[in-house]
Amino acid sequence: HELGTILYPVLVHMYLELVYNNHSKEAKQMMEKFSGHLEDYYQNDLKRLSNVTTREQMAENELTDTF
Repeated sequence: HELGTILYPVLVHMYLELVYNNHSKEAKQMMEKFSGHLEDYYQNDLKRLSNVTTREQMAENELTDTF
């Protein structure tokens, strides 16, 4: 659990950085590869986040505001 508290924000930040820079395909691949390694506690947020694939969606998504 302790490692998840570090990995979760790093994964989210990197995902959003890729999406922001128009690398949605790479962001999706990274999310698919690493999200399963985090605790169940984070899975709902990661699933919601994985639906964000454009800058416009980032601006509209409440979850991205926390990052």
